[in-house]
Amino acid sequence: MAKTLQEYADWLDEREDLLWPKPPKAEAPKATPFLKPVSGVRVVAWNLYGTLLRIADGDLLFEVPQELRMQIALEKVDGEFNMWNHMYRKPIAPWKYLLEQYQKFLERQRMVGTKHKGDVPEVNSSQVWRQILAQLEEKDYEYDTDLYGDMEELSEKVAYFYHASLQGVEAAPNALDALKRVANNHLAQGVIADAQPFTLPQFLRCLKTQGTLPPLG
Repeated sequence: MAKTLQEYADWLDEREDLLWPKPPKAEAPKATPFLKPVSGVRVVAWNLYGTLLRIADGDLLFEVPQELRMQIALEKVDGEFNMWNHMYRKPIAPWKYLLEQYQKFLERQRMVGTKHKGDVPEVNSSQVWRQILAQLEEKDYEYDTDLYGDMEELSEKVAYFYHASLQGVEAAPNALDALKRVANNHLAQGVIADAQPFTLPQFLRCLKTQGTLPPLG
């Protein structure tokens, strides 16, 4: 049976052959923390990236302006999932060809129409990679289905691997303690974020570094 996305993320953490970027060191603002007591609170809604999770660049990005970072992330994806042997040949480096395809399908998702004028379409990173994988299938692309599952599941795992290689992420200081304190006060909690299919596994993976997670409902 194929690994779930959570099991896959945990499995990657156990491997010693992979190195992941880290977010820059946190710099405390020159201000005294202060918050007035608030009464009648029944629900706490958390922003994920930038609040509970520290992430390089301050938010989850699909691409970054630094070419070297894009190169490193895409080369890692190519090597991990053995893509180059199934790409259409061009006289450029494999990562650059992969970048061209990634940006092409990313832009297509960004151009999708929305129901309401002025709305910005949400991009699903796994669908971008699904389209890239569809091209590889034309060149007889094969992979370990026992590990990765079907093509949709593989796409989610590739998206997770790519973003983990592109942006360092870790739990914010005292993030787990804050969640536990809210839970101990019997308040409902939720997350509001521009999330991806891998966001919850990524979130739980980071929180585990701070201790035992409370029951999740």
